[in-house]
Amino acid sequence: MHTINQEYPIYDKRIVEFYFLPQIQQKWDKSKKMAEYKKDYEFIFEEYKRIIDNNLLMKVMNEFNNRIKNANQIGTVKKIDFIIWKFTSLLKEGAIRSKKMEYA
Repeated sequence: MHTINQEYPIYDKRIVEFYFLPQIQQKWDKSKKMAEYKKDYEFIFEEYKRIIDNNLLMKVMNEFNNRIKNANQIGTVKKIDFIIWKFTSLLKEGAIRSKKMEYA
């Protein structure tokens, strides 16, 4: 969907991990897989809308805009994708254990 319209979130492994979405099983038939992918994507789309509508990442977005050159040319949805990707990468690198990142 993102390839067609960049106002749609990306659906990838990192987003699935971040939201703890259930694993799509390869053994399922095509219609079941598609139904599950659709359900996941609708959830992600609504979740991004909730984040944007309620300014839930306002501090992080401001920091993103201050650190990234030409950030004003990047759409809000894409910024959320980048933030989630970086967050999941940091988690995998042990950022909480090493105190590079903490929950607030």
